[in-house]
Amino acid sequence: MKKKLPHKLDVGCAFRKPKGYWGIDKVKVKDVDQFIDLSKFPWPLPDNHFEEIRVWHILQFLPDTVKTMEEIWRIAKSGAKITIGVPYYMSALAFGDPAHIRYFTEETFKFFTDDSWYISNHSAYTVAKFKIIKQKLRTTGRLRRFLPFKRFLRFFVWNLVDELVIEMEVEKH
Repeated sequence: MKKKLPHKLDVGCAFRKPKGYWGIDKVKVKDVDQFIDLSKFPWPLPDNHFEEIRVWHILQFLPDTVKTMEEIWRIAKSGAKITIGVPYYMSALAFGDPAHIRYFTEETFKFFTDDSWYISNHSAYTVAKFKIIKQKLRTTGRLRRFLPFKRFLRFFVWNLVDELVIEMEVEKH
């Protein structure tokens, strides 16, 4: 009997897949429902299927952010909620793991929106379109969490912010 594919997906779930999600990853651990090499396209998943996709601390390991975002866009329904967590480019978290090959700023995901300065030539770069709902910088360190003026100081002080969390909505016309 084939398992029914849920409408929630966790990309690169490894050991931390939330309940009710279908987990995909290339590592063979207990929470993974489907083993996929996420750097090979297209992923063996149906078009326009998922209503919610979680991409938590996996993009920094993948060689092509644009193609990965295009795959997420392809398999998501119009209006789907996409939640992405990545290391912030000015943190030890971004550079601490030698397997990380990408770094992310507050501007990175604007590339896929109408807010991008690329917008005049957007279709020359990608078909994937999203709307950023919320974007926040997170600090996970116990004491750094309480420092005032982090949003301003992050430009001058290394390692104040650990990660960037983005909530997006898929736009298909």
